Amino acid sequence: MTVKTDDVGARALLGPMLDETVPPSKVEVSRLVAAGRSRVRVRRWAGISGAGALTAVALIGGSLLVQPNQPPAAALQTATSTAPSPATGSRPAPPAFPTSCTGRLLPVPGKTISSYISGGDPSGRYLVGGYATDTSGHRPVLWDNGNPVIIPAPGGDLVAIEVNDRGIVAGTTDKIGNGTVEQINWVYRDGRVSPLGEPATKPGTFIQVIDINSGGDILLDSRPRTGVDPNRGPGIWTAAGQGTFRPLADPGNLGELTASALDEDGTVVGRYLVGQGFEGERTLVWKADGQLTKPSPPAGYGPGGALRLVRGGFAVGYYQQPGKQPHEVNTVRRDLRTGIDTAIPALAGAGAVNAHGWVAGLIRESGQGQTPAITTGTQLIKLPLPAGAIASSDGVGAYHLSDDGRTVAGNVAVNRDYLGAAVWRCLP
Repeated sequence: MTVKTDDVGARALLGPMLDETVPPSKVEVSRLVAAGRSRVRVRRWAGISGAGALTAVALIGGSLLVQPNQPPAAALQTATSTAPSPATGSRPAPPAFPTSCTGRLLPVPGKTISSYISGGDPSGRYLVGGYATDTSGHRPVLWDNGNPVIIPAPGGDLVAIEVNDRGIVAGTTDKIGNGTVEQINWVYRDGRVSPLGEPATKPGTFIQVIDINSGGDILLDSRPRTGVDPNRGPGIWTAAGQGTFRPLADPGNLGELTASALDEDGTVVGRYLVGQGFEGERTLVWKADGQLTKPSPPAGYGPGGALRLVRGGFAVGYYQQPGKQPHEVNTVRRDLRTGIDTAIPALAGAGAVNAHGWVAGLIRESGQGQTPAITTGTQLIKLPLPAGAIASSDGVGAYHLSDDGRTVAGNVAVNRDYLGAAVWRCLP
């Protein structure tokens, strides 16, 4: 170390941003309807395209941050009023940015009809996602150096899955029976699945895994399925305390809270809602020492928008463009140590950030659909389609980027109906 397109339209595409009081949105894009009603947590990406026009964008394993109207690269790079993170010290120099990348489809279990990437570890060795062999939904899978390992998780359809650099996987699956749906949280370690227990102080409140860091701390979202309960909020199972639960500070009377991502030092980015849609979102940052802050939007943006990704003190999110439609947003990278915001106009959507602040996501090209890409903010490289993939505008994008920038993973279209998990190896 977060959809249905036809009958639910805007709600599906805005999934995690519109109404967090409902259960997590099902990942049921037109490409995946035939593969089952997957309910993978849309944590990292959320899709919008054009002024008022909604397109069929696959929300698999994350929230798509899309910016239909992109400003010049220098349009934003200013210090915010946000106090810097307590994490200090110089960062290591970034590696050389890639000049070429070669992609391939990841191997999958026999008879798989669709697969996707949800995330990976900072080294790029471990990748996680889901695969489907029929229309009953997706099951969790771990790729270790490209080799698939089926995770025998309880329940049925995959809801969320994350992995750290020790190959420890935390996830959530659905258990369906007698007309009810129960979400089960679990941990996969050393070839075995164990249930992720819940603290005695808040039994029955945690509905899914959000993130896991290298230390083994697991971020959980405890939002109620309906309504707003002030007694519930996100929290962390701390590995150092062998399962000690650390609730995140309650800001009090800010509406419903949602945790989005966990950094290595324990920093958490999230958001709260003061209304509907993008304009109703506000950012929260829980620092590593537990202090809660409410960062202001970048200069010239807002008030709506929130940070959703974090790695190495770099957070990435989206913010409103004043005077534009509420759903017209721009991707922004914030350095939590310095409070400096930088616009990332090259990408139409952001799916991952690494420890150097490089961002992975997608670009849109006229007549060619969506293309996975990575950028430093000033340098950009498009990722070529691997053999067996076809050009598409649904669901294609990069969802993981290793710290050294040499491994990128994401999703491509393998035919008219289904997506496939892919990995790219990049060279300077």
